[in-house]
Amino acid sequence: MDTLRHVEIWKEVSLDKRYHVSNFGNIKGPVKPELKKRIHTNGYLRVCIKSKDYYIHRLVAQEFIGPLYGKEVNHKNSIKTDNSVENLEIVTRQENVVHCYKSGSGKDGQKKRVNKLRGSGTSRSFLTEGIVMSLREQHQSGVGVTELSRNYQINKSTLEKILYYHTWTHVK
Repeated sequence: MDTLRHVEIWKEVSLDKRYHVSNFGNIKGPVKPELKKRIHTNGYLRVCIKSKDYYIHRLVAQEFIGPLYGKEVNHKNSIKTDNSVENLEIVTRQENVVHCYKSGSGKDGQKKRVNKLRGSGTSRSFLTEGIVMSLREQHQSGVGVTELSRNYQINKSTLEKILYYHTWTHVK
């Protein structure tokens, strides 16, 4: 197992032989040298193969450790983005819950959800925390929703959600 730490080894992905997975947790396809990894809201990395998302840690375990047969894959160091084969093990649900609890990565055996990106940290946002603060200050000083909506080109209902702290709640 020691040699696996220093040399990247590639194996075919059994669900589609055109794709390959490495012992470091990298995935490459028939067209792109390396497929784009995306982080799921639960913190695990995933990749799209043939229009379907797969968790990378499960692909690595399946090809380098063995068949999963309804079992789970545990990250030994509790870092969900570390998909190297040395960090993975196939376990039962109960073993995974016990590890989660003992490692402190969850409360009462439940895995913590990753803090979701908020505000300007999301890819879809065109507002910044500064603009949101400015919108709220202007509204408190008497500028109407219609005028703010027109000036900032923001839908009225979206603006009201911002002004009344239904969204952008992390900005005070």
